[in-house]
Amino acid sequence: MHPPLTDPLSQEATPMTLPIPGEQEPVRRTRNPFVQIWRGLILALLAFWEIALLSWAIIVAALCLIWIGVPLVKPTAALVHRTAHLQRTLAYRWNGVAVPERYEPAAGPAGWFGSLRVLRSFSDPTVVRDWVWILTDAILGMALGLFAIAAFAQGLWQIILSLAYDAWRVEGWDSWISWIYVGWPNASLLLAISGAAYLVLALLLAGALTLLHAHWTRFSLATRDTERLHRRLQQLSSTRSDAAELQQEEIRRIERDLHDGAQARLVGLGITLTRAERLLAEDPQAATLLLSQAKQESVGALDELRGLVRGILPPVLADRGLLEALRALAVTLPVPVSVEASAPFSAVVIPAPIESAAYFAGAELLSNAMKHADAQRVDLRLDATMGYLRLSVEDDGVGWDGREGGGISGLRRRLAGFDGTLTFSRTGAGGTRATVDVPLADF
Repeated sequence: MHPPLTDPLSQEATPMTLPIPGEQEPVRRTRNPFVQIWRGLILALLAFWEIALLSWAIIVAALCLIWIGVPLVKPTAALVHRTAHLQRTLAYRWNGVAVPERYEPAAGPAGWFGSLRVLRSFSDPTVVRDWVWILTDAILGMALGLFAIAAFAQGLWQIILSLAYDAWRVEGWDSWISWIYVGWPNASLLLAISGAAYLVLALLLAGALTLLHAHWTRFSLATRDTERLHRRLQQLSSTRSDAAELQQEEIRRIERDLHDGAQARLVGLGITLTRAERLLAEDPQAATLLLSQAKQESVGALDELRGLVRGILPPVLADRGLLEALRALAVTLPVPVSVEASAPFSAVVIPAPIESAAYFAGAELLSNAMKHADAQRVDLRLDATMGYLRLSVEDDGVGWDGREGGGISGLRRRLAGFDGTLTFSRTGAGGTRATVDVPLADF
Protein backbone atom coordinates (compact mmCIF):
# COMPACT_ATOMS: atom_id res chain seq x y z
CA MET A 1 0.00 0.00 0.00
CA HIS A 2 2.97 2.27 0.05
CA PRO A 3 5.18 3.71 -2.60
CA PRO A 4 8.30 1.60 -2.97
CA LEU A 5 10.78 4.45 -2.81
CA THR A 6 10.72 7.80 -1.05
CA ASP A 7 13.21 10.53 -1.80
CA PRO A 8 14.95 12.03 1.24
CA LEU A 9 15.79 15.14 -0.82
CA SER A 10 12.17 15.79 -1.76
CA GLN A 11 9.99 18.38 -0.06
CA GLU A 12 6.89 16.27 -0.60
CA ALA A 13 5.23 15.14 2.60
CA THR A 14 5.90 11.52 3.49
CA PRO A 15 3.64 9.19 5.45
CA MET A 16 4.08 8.55 9.14
CA THR A 17 3.48 4.87 8.51
CA LEU A 18 6.71 3.12 7.67
CA PRO A 19 6.75 1.47 4.24
CA ILE A 20 8.76 -1.72 3.88
CA PRO A 21 10.81 -1.80 0.66
CA GLY A 22 10.02 -4.95 -1.31
CA GLU A 23 6.64 -5.60 0.31
CA GLN A 24 4.90 -5.21 -3.06
CA GLU A 25 6.44 -8.52 -4.16
CA PRO A 26 6.08 -11.95 -2.52
CA VAL A 27 8.83 -13.21 -0.21
CA ARG A 28 11.04 -15.65 -2.11
CA ARG A 29 12.57 -17.81 0.59
CA THR A 30 14.34 -20.90 -0.64
CA ARG A 31 16.22 -23.86 0.80
CA ASN A 32 18.10 -24.46 -2.42
CA PRO A 33 21.75 -23.98 -1.37
CA PHE A 34 22.87 -23.19 -4.91
CA VAL A 35 20.39 -20.31 -5.08
CA GLN A 36 21.68 -19.11 -1.71
CA ILE A 37 25.27 -19.20 -3.00
CA TRP A 38 24.17 -17.18 -6.03
CA ARG A 39 22.55 -14.65 -3.71
CA GLY A 40 25.77 -14.47 -1.73
CA LEU A 41 27.56 -13.60 -4.96
CA ILE A 42 25.07 -10.77 -5.56
CA LEU A 43 25.72 -9.45 -2.04
CA ALA A 44 29.45 -9.57 -2.69
CA LEU A 45 29.03 -7.67 -5.97
CA LEU A 46 26.94 -5.09 -4.14
CA ALA A 47 29.76 -4.75 -1.61
CA PHE A 48 32.18 -4.05 -4.46
CA TRP A 49 29.72 -1.44 -5.74
CA GLU A 50 29.56 0.13 -2.28
CA ILE A 51 33.36 0.38 -2.17
CA ALA A 52 33.32 2.11 -5.56
CA LEU A 53 30.52 4.41 -4.39
CA LEU A 54 32.42 5.38 -1.24
CA SER A 55 35.52 6.09 -3.29
CA TRP A 56 33.47 8.24 -5.64
CA ALA A 57 31.92 10.11 -2.70
CA ILE A 58 35.39 10.92 -1.38
CA ILE A 59 36.42 12.21 -4.81
CA VAL A 60 33.28 14.36 -5.02
CA ALA A 61 33.92 15.77 -1.54
CA ALA A 62 37.47 16.68 -2.58
CA LEU A 63 36.26 18.29 -5.81
CA CYS A 64 33.76 20.38 -3.84
CA LEU A 65 36.72 22.30 -2.38
CA ILE A 66 37.22 23.81 -5.83
CA TRP A 67 33.44 23.87 -6.60
CA ILE A 68 33.72 21.37 -9.46
CA GLY A 69 32.11 18.63 -7.40
CA VAL A 70 29.09 20.66 -6.25
CA PRO A 71 26.82 19.52 -9.14
CA LEU A 72 27.74 15.90 -8.30
CA VAL A 73 26.69 16.03 -4.64
CA LYS A 74 22.97 15.41 -5.16
CA PRO A 75 23.28 12.48 -7.63
CA THR A 76 25.90 10.87 -5.39
CA ALA A 77 23.61 11.13 -2.36
CA ALA A 78 20.77 9.69 -4.46
CA LEU A 79 22.94 6.69 -5.41
CA VAL A 80 23.71 6.02 -1.72
CA HIS A 81 20.03 6.22 -0.88
CA ARG A 82 19.00 3.88 -3.71
CA THR A 83 21.69 1.38 -2.78
CA ALA A 84 20.45 1.27 0.82
CA HIS A 85 16.89 0.95 -0.46
CA LEU A 86 17.94 -2.01 -2.63
CA GLN A 87 19.51 -3.73 0.38
CA ARG A 88 16.30 -3.23 2.38
CA THR A 89 14.33 -4.69 -0.52
CA LEU A 90 16.57 -7.77 -0.84
CA ALA A 91 16.39 -8.43 2.90
CA TYR A 92 12.61 -8.65 2.66
CA ARG A 93 12.26 -10.48 -0.65
CA TRP A 94 14.91 -13.11 0.06
CA ASN A 95 14.39 -13.74 3.77
CA GLY A 96 11.19 -11.95 4.83
CA VAL A 97 13.16 -9.61 7.11
CA ALA A 98 11.27 -6.31 7.06
CA VAL A 99 13.47 -3.20 7.18
CA PRO A 100 11.12 -0.19 7.30
CA GLU A 101 12.37 3.12 5.95
CA ARG A 102 11.09 6.62 6.52
CA TYR A 103 12.87 9.78 5.40
CA GLU A 104 12.14 13.24 6.68
CA PRO A 105 11.23 15.64 3.84
CA ALA A 106 14.06 18.08 3.23
CA ALA A 107 13.10 21.69 3.91
CA GLY A 108 14.25 24.92 2.40
CA PRO A 109 15.66 25.80 -1.04
CA ALA A 110 17.76 23.28 -2.92
CA GLY A 111 20.61 25.71 -3.63
CA TRP A 112 23.74 24.97 -5.68
CA PHE A 113 22.40 22.06 -7.72
CA GLY A 114 20.63 20.61 -4.65
CA SER A 115 23.78 20.38 -2.53
CA LEU A 116 22.35 22.49 0.31
CA ARG A 117 19.36 20.18 0.60
CA VAL A 118 21.74 17.20 0.74
CA LEU A 119 23.60 18.79 3.66
CA ARG A 120 20.34 19.53 5.47
CA SER A 121 19.19 15.94 4.94
CA PHE A 122 21.96 14.76 7.29
CA SER A 123 19.79 15.94 10.18
CA ASP A 124 17.64 12.90 9.36
CA PRO A 125 18.93 9.80 11.22
CA THR A 126 17.80 7.56 8.37
CA VAL A 127 20.07 9.38 5.92
CA VAL A 128 23.00 9.12 8.34
CA ARG A 129 22.37 5.38 8.70
CA ASP A 130 22.43 4.98 4.93
CA TRP A 131 25.94 6.41 4.75
CA VAL A 132 27.23 4.47 7.78
CA TRP A 133 25.67 1.34 6.29
CA ILE A 134 27.51 1.79 2.99
CA LEU A 135 30.79 2.08 4.90
CA THR A 136 30.28 -1.01 7.07
CA ASP A 137 28.53 -3.23 4.53
CA ALA A 138 31.35 -2.75 2.06
CA ILE A 139 33.38 -4.93 4.45
CA LEU A 140 30.85 -7.18 6.17
CA GLY A 141 28.69 -7.71 3.09
CA MET A 142 31.69 -8.83 1.09
CA ALA A 143 32.79 -11.21 3.83
CA LEU A 144 29.36 -12.80 4.24
CA GLY A 145 28.76 -12.92 0.51
CA LEU A 146 32.09 -14.41 -0.47
CA PHE A 147 32.48 -16.94 2.36
CA ALA A 148 30.16 -19.59 0.91
CA ILE A 149 31.42 -18.92 -2.64
CA ALA A 150 35.05 -19.25 -1.55
CA ALA A 151 34.34 -22.44 0.40
CA PHE A 152 32.44 -23.94 -2.55
CA ALA A 153 35.21 -23.01 -5.01
CA GLN A 154 37.90 -24.39 -2.68
CA GLY A 155 36.04 -27.65 -2.22
CA LEU A 156 35.45 -28.06 -5.94
CA TRP A 157 39.11 -27.32 -6.68
CA GLN A 158 40.37 -29.86 -4.15
CA ILE A 159 38.08 -32.59 -5.51
CA ILE A 160 39.31 -31.89 -9.05
CA LEU A 161 42.92 -32.08 -7.82
CA SER A 162 42.24 -35.36 -6.01
CA LEU A 163 40.72 -36.91 -9.13
CA ALA A 164 43.68 -35.83 -11.28
CA TYR A 165 46.30 -36.31 -8.57
CA ASP A 166 48.55 -38.61 -10.58
CA ALA A 167 48.49 -36.32 -13.61
CA TRP A 168 49.81 -33.24 -11.88
CA ARG A 169 51.80 -34.78 -9.01
CA VAL A 170 55.58 -34.46 -9.59
CA GLU A 171 57.98 -36.54 -7.53
CA GLY A 172 59.82 -34.41 -5.02
CA TRP A 173 57.42 -31.48 -5.32
CA ASP A 174 57.29 -29.86 -1.90
CA SER A 175 53.99 -27.96 -1.52
CA TRP A 176 50.84 -27.55 0.56
CA ILE A 177 47.26 -27.35 -0.67
CA SER A 178 45.17 -25.86 2.10
CA TRP A 179 46.22 -27.91 5.14
CA ILE A 180 47.30 -30.96 3.11
CA TYR A 181 50.93 -31.67 2.20
CA VAL A 182 51.13 -33.12 -1.30
CA GLY A 183 53.93 -35.47 -0.30
CA TRP A 184 51.80 -37.40 2.15
CA PRO A 185 51.00 -40.97 1.13
CA ASN A 186 47.22 -40.46 1.19
CA ALA A 187 47.23 -36.86 -0.05
CA SER A 188 44.79 -37.66 -2.88
CA LEU A 189 42.24 -39.13 -0.45
CA LEU A 190 42.71 -36.26 1.99
CA LEU A 191 42.15 -33.76 -0.81
CA ALA A 192 38.89 -35.49 -1.74
CA ILE A 193 37.67 -35.59 1.88
CA SER A 194 38.68 -31.99 2.49
CA GLY A 195 37.04 -30.84 -0.73
CA ALA A 196 33.82 -32.63 0.15
CA ALA A 197 33.88 -31.01 3.59
CA TYR A 198 34.30 -27.58 2.03
CA LEU A 199 31.38 -28.23 -0.32
CA VAL A 200 29.12 -29.39 2.52
CA LEU A 201 30.15 -26.39 4.62
CA ALA A 202 29.37 -24.00 1.74
CA LEU A 203 25.98 -25.58 1.06
CA LEU A 204 25.01 -25.61 4.74
CA LEU A 205 26.10 -22.06 5.52
CA ALA A 206 24.98 -20.25 2.34
CA GLY A 207 21.40 -19.72 3.52
CA ALA A 208 22.43 -18.86 7.08
CA LEU A 209 24.87 -16.24 5.84
CA THR A 210 22.32 -14.46 3.63
CA LEU A 211 19.85 -14.53 6.53
CA LEU A 212 22.54 -13.13 8.84
CA HIS A 213 23.14 -10.36 6.32
CA ALA A 214 19.41 -9.59 6.23
CA HIS A 215 19.28 -9.27 10.02
CA TRP A 216 22.43 -7.14 9.94
CA THR A 217 20.67 -4.94 7.38
CA ARG A 218 17.66 -4.59 9.68
CA PHE A 219 19.86 -3.80 12.68
CA SER A 220 21.76 -1.15 10.74
CA LEU A 221 19.06 0.44 8.57
CA ALA A 222 15.69 0.03 10.30
CA THR A 223 14.11 3.09 11.86
CA ARG A 224 14.42 3.01 15.65
CA ASP A 225 11.38 2.94 17.93
CA THR A 226 12.49 6.17 19.61
CA GLU A 227 12.62 7.88 16.22
CA ARG A 228 9.15 6.60 15.40
CA LEU A 229 7.79 7.99 18.67
CA HIS A 230 9.53 11.32 18.12
CA ARG A 231 8.19 11.60 14.60
CA ARG A 232 4.75 10.52 15.74
CA LEU A 233 4.69 13.26 18.37
CA GLN A 234 5.81 15.80 15.78
CA GLN A 235 3.12 14.66 13.38
CA LEU A 236 0.39 14.70 16.02
CA SER A 237 1.37 18.22 17.04
CA SER A 238 1.36 19.37 13.41
CA THR A 239 -1.89 17.65 12.44
CA ARG A 240 -3.66 18.84 15.60
CA SER A 241 -2.77 22.42 14.69
CA ASP A 242 -3.84 21.85 11.08
CA ALA A 243 -7.09 20.21 12.20
CA ALA A 244 -7.96 23.17 14.43
CA GLU A 245 -7.15 25.59 11.61
CA LEU A 246 -9.18 23.59 9.09
CA GLN A 247 -12.09 23.49 11.51
CA GLN A 248 -11.99 27.26 11.87
CA GLU A 249 -11.80 27.65 8.10
CA GLU A 250 -14.79 25.34 7.72
CA ILE A 251 -16.79 27.32 10.27
CA ARG A 252 -15.92 30.58 8.50
CA ARG A 253 -16.94 29.04 5.17
CA ILE A 254 -20.29 27.91 6.56
CA GLU A 255 -20.87 31.35 8.08
CA ARG A 256 -19.98 33.01 4.76
CA ASP A 257 -22.22 30.67 2.77
CA LEU A 258 -25.11 31.23 5.19
CA HIS A 259 -24.63 35.00 5.11
CA ASP A 260 -24.25 35.30 1.34
CA GLY A 261 -26.72 32.59 0.40
CA ALA A 262 -29.57 31.26 2.51
CA GLN A 263 -29.57 34.15 5.01
CA ALA A 264 -29.82 36.76 2.26
CA ARG A 265 -32.66 34.85 0.64
CA LEU A 266 -34.52 34.49 3.94
CA VAL A 267 -34.15 38.22 4.63
CA GLY A 268 -35.50 38.94 1.16
CA LEU A 269 -38.33 36.48 1.83
CA GLY A 270 -39.24 38.32 5.02
CA ILE A 271 -39.29 41.70 3.24
CA THR A 272 -41.47 40.29 0.45
CA LEU A 273 -43.96 38.81 2.89
CA THR A 274 -44.15 42.11 4.79
CA ARG A 275 -44.94 43.98 1.55
CA ALA A 276 -47.54 41.37 0.63
CA GLU A 277 -49.18 41.74 4.04
CA ARG A 278 -49.47 45.52 3.60
CA LEU A 279 -50.97 45.17 0.09
CA LEU A 280 -53.36 42.35 0.94
CA ALA A 281 -56.33 44.65 1.76
CA GLU A 282 -55.60 47.40 -0.81
CA ASP A 283 -54.39 45.41 -3.83
CA PRO A 284 -54.98 41.63 -3.52
CA GLN A 285 -53.64 41.00 -7.04
CA ALA A 286 -50.29 42.68 -6.25
CA ALA A 287 -50.17 40.83 -2.92
CA THR A 288 -50.71 37.52 -4.76
CA LEU A 289 -47.78 38.29 -7.07
CA LEU A 290 -45.57 39.07 -4.05
CA LEU A 291 -46.62 35.81 -2.38
CA SER A 292 -45.68 33.92 -5.56
CA GLN A 293 -42.30 35.67 -5.53
CA ALA A 294 -41.90 34.77 -1.84
CA LYS A 295 -42.60 31.15 -2.70
CA GLN A 296 -39.82 31.19 -5.31
CA GLU A 297 -37.45 32.79 -2.80
CA SER A 298 -38.27 30.08 -0.23
CA VAL A 299 -37.45 27.40 -2.81
CA GLY A 300 -34.16 29.15 -3.56
CA ALA A 301 -33.36 29.39 0.17
CA LEU A 302 -34.12 25.70 0.56
CA ASP A 303 -31.79 24.87 -2.33
CA GLU A 304 -29.07 26.99 -0.72
CA LEU A 305 -29.49 25.14 2.57
CA ARG A 306 -29.42 21.77 0.83
CA GLY A 307 -26.25 22.73 -0.99
CA LEU A 308 -24.72 23.82 2.30
CA VAL A 309 -25.66 20.50 3.90
CA ARG A 310 -24.13 18.61 0.98
CA GLY A 311 -20.92 20.57 1.51
CA ILE A 312 -20.82 19.50 5.16
CA LEU A 313 -22.06 15.90 4.86
CA PRO A 314 -23.89 14.73 1.74
CA PRO A 315 -27.12 12.93 2.70
CA VAL A 316 -26.41 10.15 0.19
CA LEU A 317 -23.11 9.48 2.00
CA ALA A 318 -24.87 9.06 5.34
CA ASP A 319 -27.70 7.01 3.85
CA ARG A 320 -25.98 4.77 1.28
CA GLY A 321 -22.26 4.82 2.04
CA LEU A 322 -19.09 5.94 0.31
CA LEU A 323 -19.35 3.87 -2.88
CA GLU A 324 -22.88 4.97 -3.77
CA ALA A 325 -22.15 8.58 -2.79
CA LEU A 326 -19.22 8.67 -5.22
CA ARG A 327 -21.33 7.04 -7.92
CA ALA A 328 -24.02 9.67 -7.38
CA LEU A 329 -21.36 12.35 -7.72
CA ALA A 330 -19.91 10.74 -10.85
CA VAL A 331 -23.18 10.87 -12.83
CA THR A 332 -23.26 14.67 -12.44
CA LEU A 333 -19.88 15.14 -14.15
CA PRO A 334 -19.48 16.00 -17.85
CA VAL A 335 -16.95 13.20 -18.49
CA PRO A 336 -17.66 9.45 -18.14
CA VAL A 337 -16.49 8.29 -14.71
CA SER A 338 -16.28 4.63 -13.68
CA VAL A 339 -16.59 4.01 -9.93
CA GLU A 340 -15.72 0.49 -8.79
CA ALA A 341 -14.87 -1.21 -5.51
CA SER A 342 -12.91 -4.36 -4.70
CA ALA A 343 -14.39 -7.30 -2.81
CA PRO A 344 -12.33 -6.53 0.35
CA PHE A 345 -13.71 -2.98 0.38
CA SER A 346 -17.28 -4.27 0.34
CA ALA A 347 -16.54 -6.40 3.40
CA VAL A 348 -15.03 -3.59 5.50
CA VAL A 349 -17.00 -1.15 7.62
CA ILE A 350 -15.51 2.29 7.02
CA PRO A 351 -15.78 4.69 9.99
CA ALA A 352 -17.88 7.79 9.26
CA PRO A 353 -15.04 10.35 9.66
CA ILE A 354 -12.86 8.45 7.18
CA GLU A 355 -15.80 8.00 4.80
CA SER A 356 -16.36 11.75 4.81
CA ALA A 357 -12.65 12.50 4.25
CA ALA A 358 -12.46 9.94 1.44
CA TYR A 359 -15.60 11.34 -0.21
CA PHE A 360 -14.30 14.89 -0.31
CA ALA A 361 -10.90 13.61 -1.45
CA GLY A 362 -12.57 11.79 -4.34
CA ALA A 363 -14.66 14.86 -5.15
CA GLU A 364 -11.58 17.11 -5.22
CA LEU A 365 -9.57 14.69 -7.38
CA LEU A 366 -12.45 14.21 -9.82
CA SER A 367 -12.87 17.97 -10.02
CA ASN A 368 -9.17 18.39 -10.78
CA ALA A 369 -9.37 15.75 -13.52
CA MET A 370 -12.25 17.67 -15.09
CA LYS A 371 -10.63 21.12 -14.82
CA HIS A 372 -6.94 20.56 -15.46
CA ALA A 373 -6.30 17.15 -17.04
CA ASP A 374 -8.50 17.54 -20.16
CA ALA A 375 -9.50 13.91 -19.53
CA GLN A 376 -11.94 11.99 -21.71
CA ARG A 377 -12.45 9.24 -19.14
CA VAL A 378 -11.78 8.83 -15.42
CA ASP A 379 -11.66 5.63 -13.37
CA LEU A 380 -12.15 5.74 -9.59
CA ARG A 381 -11.49 2.61 -7.56
CA LEU A 382 -11.95 1.84 -3.86
CA ASP A 383 -9.99 -0.84 -2.07
CA ALA A 384 -9.40 -1.89 1.53
CA THR A 385 -6.52 -4.18 2.45
CA MET A 386 -3.68 -4.42 4.97
CA GLY A 387 -5.58 -2.09 7.32
CA TYR A 388 -5.79 0.74 4.77
CA LEU A 389 -8.53 2.36 2.75
CA ARG A 390 -7.25 3.18 -0.72
CA LEU A 391 -8.98 5.49 -3.17
CA SER A 392 -7.36 5.87 -6.59
CA VAL A 393 -8.42 8.19 -9.39
CA GLU A 394 -6.88 7.55 -12.82
CA ASP A 395 -7.48 9.68 -15.91
CA ASP A 396 -6.34 9.63 -19.53
CA GLY A 397 -5.54 13.34 -19.63
CA VAL A 398 -2.41 15.37 -20.21
CA GLY A 399 -0.66 14.31 -17.01
CA TRP A 400 0.12 16.10 -13.77
CA ASP A 401 2.69 18.90 -14.03
CA GLY A 402 3.80 18.66 -10.39
CA ARG A 403 2.19 21.91 -9.27
CA GLU A 404 -0.23 21.87 -6.34
CA GLY A 405 -2.98 24.42 -5.86
CA GLY A 406 -4.92 25.28 -2.75
CA GLY A 407 -7.32 22.39 -3.24
CA ILE A 408 -4.60 19.72 -3.19
CA SER A 409 -2.80 21.40 -0.28
CA GLY A 410 -6.04 21.51 1.69
CA LEU A 411 -6.71 17.89 0.81
CA ARG A 412 -3.28 16.85 2.12
CA ARG A 413 -3.96 18.69 5.37
CA ARG A 414 -7.38 17.07 5.72
CA LEU A 415 -5.92 13.60 5.13
CA ALA A 416 -3.02 14.24 7.53
CA GLY A 417 -5.52 14.37 10.37
CA PHE A 418 -6.15 10.66 9.72
CA ASP A 419 -2.48 9.78 9.00
CA GLY A 420 -3.54 9.60 5.38
CA THR A 421 -1.35 10.27 2.35
CA LEU A 422 -1.86 11.51 -1.19
CA THR A 423 0.55 10.51 -3.97
CA PHE A 424 0.62 11.20 -7.70
CA SER A 425 2.12 9.11 -10.48
CA ARG A 426 2.00 8.85 -14.26
CA THR A 427 0.01 6.12 -15.94
CA GLY A 428 1.31 4.08 -18.83
CA ALA A 429 -0.87 6.08 -21.24
CA GLY A 430 0.53 9.41 -20.02
CA GLY A 431 -2.35 10.33 -17.72
CA THR A 432 -2.31 10.81 -13.96
CA ARG A 433 -3.01 8.42 -11.11
CA ALA A 434 -3.82 10.01 -7.74
CA THR A 435 -3.82 7.62 -4.79
CA VAL A 436 -5.21 8.27 -1.32
CA ASP A 437 -4.25 5.87 1.50
CA VAL A 438 -5.87 6.19 4.92
CA PRO A 439 -5.13 3.75 7.78
CA LEU A 440 -8.14 2.16 9.44
CA ALA A 441 -6.34 0.67 12.46
CA ASP A 442 -6.83 3.73 14.68
CA PHE A 443 -10.62 3.82 14.23
